[in-house]
Amino acid sequence: GAHNHVVYYMRLGNRAKIGTSRNLKNRIATIQPEDCMAFEHGDRTVEAQRHKQFAHLRVSGEWFELDGELVRHVNDLQFA
Repeated sequence: GAHNHVVYYMRLGNRAKIGTSRNLKNRIATIQPEDCMAFEHGDRTVEAQRHKQFAHLRVSGEWFELDGELVRHVNDLQFA
């Protein structure tokens, strides 16, 4: 069910990819990020909300500038 879905935040350099997956381990293997910084439970709805929330930081597609508000969000998730 939907409870398996997570929205993940993966880092490559100063960019973060915000995506969703049901199998985070496989996704990490595919993308090979430097760091899977955090994740939160949620499906495409939550992913879409985050893409909108951080739209001002979007570089292209699901990649965002790892800056300000997004850094704070990731930190909040890490220490939740």
